[in-house]
Amino acid sequence: MINFINNNFLYCKDKKKIIPKILFFLILFFLIFNTTLLKIIKLQRYKNFLLKKTYQLEIETEKLKKDIKILETDDKYIENIARKKLAFYKDGETIYGFVGDKK
Repeated sequence: MINFINNNFLYCKDKKKIIPKILFFLILFFLIFNTTLLKIIKLQRYKNFLLKKTYQLEIETEKLKKDIKILETDDKYIENIARKKLAFYKDGETIYGFVGDKK
């Protein structure tokens, strides 16, 4: 039993009873604090991952915007892409293929 004698909060007649209670509360506090701390660390890592991903997506967005602008204005660029990727050719043009050519 805890008594408030002589303005001493932790004065106890039987100290053997108070020590397990204090240890229990310390362990309980540590477990709660530890799990909360782990959650905070996990959320911080996830936040950093999302920030990196956002930065990468912003860079990709800018690149795609530049590509769109080029595609809207440059006909020769479109023709070059069509010739390389889609195997388009001009009238009267002869296309030669070579063995081992991966186009």
